[in-house]
Amino acid sequence: MASFKAPLAIHSGGKILPFINFKPTLETWKSLLFGANQNVFLSRFTNSLIVTISSSVLALIFGALGAYGLERFRYRYGPLKNENLSLLIISQRMMPPIVASIAVFVFFRYFKLLDTRQGLIISYLWFNLPLAVFLLMGFFRDIPKEIEDAASIDGCGKFKQFWLIALPLTFPGLVATFLVCFIFAWNEFLLALILTFNKAMTLPIMVSSLDAEMEPMYWLIGAVGVVVILPSIFVSLVLDKYLVGGLRIGGIK
Repeated sequence: MASFKAPLAIHSGGKILPFINFKPTLETWKSLLFGANQNVFLSRFTNSLIVTISSSVLALIFGALGAYGLERFRYRYGPLKNENLSLLIISQRMMPPIVASIAVFVFFRYFKLLDTRQGLIISYLWFNLPLAVFLLMGFFRDIPKEIEDAASIDGCGKFKQFWLIALPLTFPGLVATFLVCFIFAWNEFLLALILTFNKAMTLPIMVSSLDAEMEPMYWLIGAVGVVVILPSIFVSLVLDKYLVGGLRIGGIK
């Protein structure tokens, strides 16, 4: 409702019934999409979209390869076995990003990745990859190994077994994993706050900056907040049937 209110209507109290308590207006949306705030908004929206999709897709690709390798092959590096490697990977997701924020900032500054989309993609991949590996290991674990053994008898090598057998059977799981990574990356605030200043700034940082003025612009905060929420809802609705199947681990047809 705030995005459809004039500033005077917002400051007059918490009235939420349009045409009864207040007269709706599109001035905020016009300013955001076509007016003075257009360039800033489009820049932040494009940054969020590119960084989120890129990091989620990369997390899915590397996560699928890592999860399949840990489930189908036996590793031993000194005292470390598959179970230890799995725990080591997922422990990176348990660690709060704030713990490594200073080290990441120094590292990115040295390689000139501060305030770049590439830098944000790498940082988002860093905290989404362990989650993707952890989720996909469960899906690959539920695929009967006999199916892949039958494929190997027909002449399929390991990569073909992964590409032609394992991935199609875990497709709902891949979609569910992508959606989880997408939501985490789209809503991420801390790393974007530390690693960006202007060029690569994302929508969550834009919302925060609108509240940091001398007078918070609640009408703009409301409009940008709606835009921040919509992509996650849209992606969830589009991928809903795959998400339900993906979260029902073990339901292979």
